[in-house]
Amino acid sequence: MSDFDDCESVARVEVETIRLRKPAFGLSQDELDKKLKSNKPIRVFCFILYWVVLAALITGAIVIILFGIGVLG
Repeated sequence: MSDFDDCESVARVEVETIRLRKPAFGLSQDELDKKLKSNKPIRVFCFILYWVVLAALITGAIVIILFGIGVLG
C-alpha cells in the first residue's frame, strides 16, 4: 500500500465524521415548536402594537399635512 492510499482512507474517515456530527448551533424542530407555542401572547401583542403604531403614524402625517395647508389651523 502506498502513502497515497493511506491519505485517501484518512480523508474518507474525516469526511464521514464531519457529516455525522450534529450542528453546534440552532434548534431542533421540537424545540422550535415549543418556542412557537410559548411565545404566542408576545407575538399577538407585537402584532397589535405594530398596527396601532402604524395607524398613529399615518394619522399624524395626515394631521401635519392638514395643518400645513391651513385646513385645521
